[in-house]
Amino acid sequence: MAALAARIFRTPAAAITTADGYRLGTVNVLDTQPRQVTAEQLAAFQNLAALVMDQLEMHLSAIRTVTAEQQMRTAAERLARTLQRTLLPPALPQVPGLRAAAAYHAASADEVGGDFYDLFPLDDGRWAFFLGGVCGRGAEAAAVTSLTRYTLRAAAIYGPDPCAVLANLDTVLKGEYPGTDPRHCTAVFGIPERTEDGSFTLTLAGGGHPPASAVRADGTIQPLPVTGGQLIGLLPEPRFTQTSTRLAPGDALLLYTDGLTEARTPSGPMLQEEGLATHLAVGTWDDADDPVAGIRRLLDHLGTGVNDETALLALSVSIHPPTRTCTGDPVSNQTLTVTTSPHPVGAYVLTVTGELDHHTSPRLREALDEIALATGTGLVIDVSGLTYCDSTGITLLVTAYQRAQATGALLTLAGSSPDLLHLFRIVGLDQIFTLQPTTEQAIAALHS
Repeated sequence: MAALAARIFRTPAAAITTADGYRLGTVNVLDTQPRQVTAEQLAAFQNLAALVMDQLEMHLSAIRTVTAEQQMRTAAERLARTLQRTLLPPALPQVPGLRAAAAYHAASADEVGGDFYDLFPLDDGRWAFFLGGVCGRGAEAAAVTSLTRYTLRAAAIYGPDPCAVLANLDTVLKGEYPGTDPRHCTAVFGIPERTEDGSFTLTLAGGGHPPASAVRADGTIQPLPVTGGQLIGLLPEPRFTQTSTRLAPGDALLLYTDGLTEARTPSGPMLQEEGLATHLAVGTWDDADDPVAGIRRLLDHLGTGVNDETALLALSVSIHPPTRTCTGDPVSNQTLTVTTSPHPVGAYVLTVTGELDHHTSPRLREALDEIALATGTGLVIDVSGLTYCDSTGITLLVTAYQRAQATGALLTLAGSSPDLLHLFRIVGLDQIFTLQPTTEQAIAALHS
């Protein structure tokens, strides 16, 4: 082997050179005999070196192209996710007596879908909700979705009749997209109204949308079709119809877009409304904290069979007894819930949840005004659900303390979060109020 290696002679080589002059290597020919390289052979070596360089550059160009496409796809997916979040509420508000949950399944990671939902307060203390889908995907669908969502909100505040709200949306869509390029959608719009026994009366109006499903506490599934409701934004004179139902404590309402019922089951056929009803009837609606959890399990089971975007909105009626509730200013998009209830030992418990600021403080002031505290009567303000308190809120709390002092009543705060305690210490409220960790401890302290 050594003898063979000793007889190997290397001929002159041709350099592999990049377009900008960098040498990456050479093309060589090895032989066991010394040879004289001709001009033609050297030219052949140089041509071979150029071919090697061409192949390297093609490979490098392919790598750069794939990398650029991956970066563009990642950027498109990030933009789509960001835009999709702007078309859906970041979180659902707390509605007294109702538990609300929502889910959204995107059909494409890099394309915005047209399904939407919302739940929001009205000026008269009631609430409204809607769910629907815009035809198409991408930027154009996103523009229609945004217009649809904010039109429904505005129309509901000015006149919350469900059919009138959908008619208003129809007019706006035709005004924005006239002629030969119409845009249309389907939607269900509803108003829940609470009754004295804790039930809710629901009024639903539909425009070309799949029926809602009422899931009764005993497991019965009741479809709620809005028969005759037509597409919104497409027909010359569309007809919108409505229906009503009652949700008792323990009942729930499910709204969904057609991506759910058109999903393929593992065995092949579409789920359809019958399959959904079967799924709901077998005890999947059993999560009190998240009434749409059963549908998420169904989506997981369907897997890749869900090939279109799907939006879900679920409202379930609390089984707890009703209490008086005040809700904050809907115009400010901030909500304060104030619940007043007498405690068995004689004190009042006033539970405050949400944001206490100059927009929502009138609700707390109204609740305080309705409590006539006599000498020795105790009042506990439970602030464990208070997420924000500005200077107006602090002023109101101090005023309540002063009024209690003037009448000889006892007042204490319970459940302050670390952030709230920090704020109270900064402004000196910890030196005025008696602060207790829980409501029960506050009640005990009032009567000790």
